[in-house]
Amino acid sequence: MKALKSSTGNYAKFLVKDLPEGASAGGIRPGAINMLASRMPTELACCTTGHELASMSAFFNYLDCS
Repeated sequence: MKALKSSTGNYAKFLVKDLPEGASAGGIRPGAINMLASRMPTELACCTTGHELASMSAFFNYLDCS
């Protein structure tokens, strides 16, 4: 997220001026996993995010049933 606040570097063309101080990507991964899991089979959503399809995979830690 810090890279998105900088007007130089690899992500300069994606500059986001209004990011609050201390912004992090902590909500992006769970949000993306919830969206994918609500629209496709779990097996496909899990592979799309790069997680293992195992009972204790991080995919299932991020998944929120809301």
